[in-house]
Amino acid sequence: GQAKLNIKRVDGAKGHFRLSGSFSNATRDLAIDLKAQEDAKGIVATLLKIPDQPPLELSIVGQGPLDAFYADINLASAGAPRLQGQIALESVANPDAPAQPVGSPLLDPIQVISADIHGDLAPLFTPKYRAFFGPDVAFTTVARRFSDGRLRLDQLLLTAAALELRGDLVLASSGMPERFALDLALEAPNGAPILLPTTGPDVVIGRANLTANFNSALGDGWSLSGVVADF
Repeated sequence: GQAKLNIKRVDGAKGHFRLSGSFSNATRDLAIDLKAQEDAKGIVATLLKIPDQPPLELSIVGQGPLDAFYADINLASAGAPRLQGQIALESVANPDAPAQPVGSPLLDPIQVISADIHGDLAPLFTPKYRAFFGPDVAFTTVARRFSDGRLRLDQLLLTAAALELRGDLVLASSGMPERFALDLALEAPNGAPILLPTTGPDVVIGRANLTANFNSALGDGWSLSGVVADF
């Protein structure tokens, strides 16, 4: 299939959304070229309540076969880069599949999705939350999707100035967790109290360290342990 979409605002304000995409099941080639741009006080910035409703630009561009596909992501506001990175897809041999002759098509392949995205997102949030995010938010992970629908996330890492979340997660084909091991740390670099980016009344803590574990092979019980100080 192929798709082309071209949307322009015609009420005097600048806004342009362009999408070109295609996929061939015969060659397994995927292509995506998305570019979106809005002037200040545009629809997206207003709906997301971004402070000062700055001009926004987003691009997602990638092309290649599904077993070797890469897409570059770039987000900018007011002409300054906010988020950039890459998502990659590849197919690898399933170690549990029977051995195949060299050069044979992969039998029961595993789809591997890797993500490495980072940037300075703080200006997109209310100023009082900018100390939480800091100038560099980063997300990396390697996800493996099996032919039966199971999904495994390894090396999950999400960091910000006052946040570090790391661990791994396995979801069954139903979407329910099979196992997870997650560690969460919240602490400001200067030791100051942390205002959490939550809705409703302000929530402030001094620091937090939490560990969550679950393994369906060992039973139905899960565990959460740790400490939250100066809540």
